[in-house]
Amino acid sequence: MTVSSSAAGGEIVTSGDQPVFSVDGGSLTLESGKIASTSDYGAAVGVSEAASFYMHGGEVSAGDEGFAVMTYGTFRMDGGTLGGGIYADQGAEVTVTGASPWNTNSSSESSLDVTVPTIHTVDNPGVLVDSGASVTLSHVDVYSESTAVLSQGGDLILDNTRVVSAHGDGIEAREDGSVLVQNASYIGALD
Repeated sequence: MTVSSSAAGGEIVTSGDQPVFSVDGGSLTLESGKIASTSDYGAAVGVSEAASFYMHGGEVSAGDEGFAVMTYGTFRMDGGTLGGGIYADQGAEVTVTGASPWNTNSSSESSLDVTVPTIHTVDNPGVLVDSGASVTLSHVDVYSESTAVLSQGGDLILDNTRVVSAHGDGIEAREDGSVLVQNASYIGALD
């Protein structure tokens, strides 16, 4: 299934604790428009182990304590905005990739002309990696009011990625979680 909006914009919004879209098999692709849950809990898009969600643009958002995407399967993002973060669990494979926002390749391309996937959250981590999940963020902007990225049982790779926390840790690794930071990534905490 592919979701895209007209030039005027399209929106799918719900207020319940269940995902707006629950992808139990097959795949969902978001090209543009908005998928949102106004509930403080749950997720806007839920992805099962046998399913995939591809995001090329648009916005997916959840309430303050919810996740934009909760995945046990595959999630690939190369454009757009997540308001509510990513929860990856039980062997999920997540890749979020954008062009460099800092022009680190010394090209003549202006960094102001580059679209960078963004993940912004309030109460939850921007990215929470759990139980054997694998998450790679390359050229991504992550901002959270709390801990920005948390790995507690999975593998997280940050490559040319900016991670900023307003009132928590930029990065936290617990238990069996691992975090690899490489290639001009920026990690910061405002408090």
